Amino acid sequence: MTMRDDYAKQMAANLKQWSTQLGELQTKMRDAGAGQAQVDTVVAAMKMQQTAYQEQMKTVRDASDAAFADLRKGSERMAQEFAKAYAQALGQFAA
Repeated sequence: MTMRDDYAKQMAANLKQWSTQLGELQTKMRDAGAGQAQVDTVVAAMKMQQTAYQEQMKTVRDASDAAFADLRKGSERMAQEFAKAYAQALGQFAA
């Protein structure tokens, strides 16, 4: 297995974790009294990030070795942005 394949598996694991985190966030937001529109807005924004990351994963899988390093940097930046958005939302609605 190549480094690129390993990284794509890691990205897939991140996506699975993010799905779990989004479910937990929805519950915490509702428990904190957030309205459905607010929950939908926050979750929709984060799902857009998740979808973009999923597309990036597909690109990583098909990338040449030369392109992989740049794609990996972009993927890591995307993961950091998701983590930041999650932490902000969680902090805002922590009960």
